[in-house]
Amino acid sequence: MWDLKVWDVIHEPTSLTSNDLLTFENDSSFTIILAEETAIYEGMFRGYHILIIYLKDHINYEEREQIESEIMKLIALTPGSLYQDMAKMMADDKRISDYIGYLGKLTYSVSALLAIMNLTIIMFSKYRLQKREWGIYFTLGMRKKAVSRLFYLEMLLYLLVATILSFIIFTLIVLSTDHVYPYLYYLPYFCLSIMIILLLLTVGWCFIKRVIDKQSIYSLIRIEE
Repeated sequence: MWDLKVWDVIHEPTSLTSNDLLTFENDSSFTIILAEETAIYEGMFRGYHILIIYLKDHINYEEREQIESEIMKLIALTPGSLYQDMAKMMADDKRISDYIGYLGKLTYSVSALLAIMNLTIIMFSKYRLQKREWGIYFTLGMRKKAVSRLFYLEMLLYLLVATILSFIIFTLIVLSTDHVYPYLYYLPYFCLSIMIILLLLTVGWCFIKRVIDKQSIYSLIRIEE
């Protein structure tokens, strides 16, 4: 039993203001306010479990360093204590998140560029291997614009098949993992990536079209010895 005296009873919610900035109110419980020395002396208080320090917005670097030094001294005397600088931790998390985002964008850009380059090389090689057949078609009246259009349609067909397969994989991954945002949040980014690949594919097709337009019918049908 503790031999304590009740100095006052306040019939209103408890309100505590810290540094003229933050006000804490509690109106859902019964609050007892004791002097810290009395609580420690009577064995009612064994120390703080969590200590949160709120800093003013206009604090300068020297004041922050002084506060850090005092906190380190306090921690050094308390076994098992843990200190976290939330502002620094949040800044580090943002830097890591930005770095991972940059790596993801770089990986996507390189993979998309390599995929379009490989597809362009494959289509151009296919045209070069069948150049005599295309030369015969040109002599029979086929227009070079039609040939270029056929290559573009074939490249679009490859893109369509790849889009369907990637959309299925994308949907399975999003639906099978825990994520913060809903499924529709990620869908515009997927569509944007497909549009970027389509743009790069069009650039590759323009290269093939330019080569086809520059070649003469004679250079296609003649047999090299």
